[in-house]
Amino acid sequence: MKKRKQKNKLVLGAPAVLVLILITVLSNFLFPDSSGKSENSDKNYSDYPFYVSFIDVDQGDCELISCNGVNILIDGGEAKYAGKVLDYLDELGIEKLDCYIATHPHSDHIGAAAQILNTVSCDKVFTTYFSEFNIPTTNIYENFIDAIYDSGAEAVAVDACESYTFGDLKIDILAPMTESENYNDMSIVFTATYKDTTVLFTGDSTTVVEKQMLDEGFNLDADILKVAHHGSTTSSSSAFIDSVSPELAVISCGANNSYGHPHEEILEMLEDKEIEYLRTDLSGTVVCFGDGRTFSVEELK
Repeated sequence: MKKRKQKNKLVLGAPAVLVLILITVLSNFLFPDSSGKSENSDKNYSDYPFYVSFIDVDQGDCELISCNGVNILIDGGEAKYAGKVLDYLDELGIEKLDCYIATHPHSDHIGAAAQILNTVSCDKVFTTYFSEFNIPTTNIYENFIDAIYDSGAEAVAVDACESYTFGDLKIDILAPMTESENYNDMSIVFTATYKDTTVLFTGDSTTVVEKQMLDEGFNLDADILKVAHHGSTTSSSSAFIDSVSPELAVISCGANNSYGHPHEEILEMLEDKEIEYLRTDLSGTVVCFGDGRTFSVEELK
């Protein structure tokens, strides 16, 4: 993974009139449109070659990466949000997933997975490897495994330092590196890169895993960060955030949740480091979209 020499220019708040005018005027040059729309046509984020949706599933995690026709879904929130996730895919005309990534087996991440995999065609499913001594025994996890086999998708237990290519999108797996009794620390952590734009997805990984990645000397530099564990102080060490150095951090959390996420200490740290951040409890679904060089943000609340 190459270190980029400069960060992408973030345009925060897609509704800004001047920004949209500039995008519309230049769209024919920046974003060749195979659908035949004229340069004056109204465009939304799904018209762009690359977008990442941080889907609002309350106190849970769900993200969608779309890159030139490649679609990768991460997690899905609790089971009751499966319908919302499926509706979102349907609104975008997505009938097939190239990959589904289950970061770790907690219900607020994979509760909806079985219903999603039973409804939408999927080529591959990335999971964490568990030994027989550490394998989850919950009904949610067992239903998830059954759904993988029923779907016909290829199940892939990923390891740190592996890379995968999906069309123009590159996926680099950074963690987990070791097995742990704490399933949060077995979260799949990875970067997704399209051209000059990199997004870092962290699951619920804690400072223990962050230190492992820092000690390994991994290139963590990213333009957009999915803040780990809903903004909990169990994650997001100062050294880790400095290494990532994102332009935008997105926190997935539920309104007035009982955990107090995101914790005030994390918000204060992001503010002190002058890192823009958005929260799904306040912004709803957050979409970052662009051409792989610059990106804009739309809040769908």
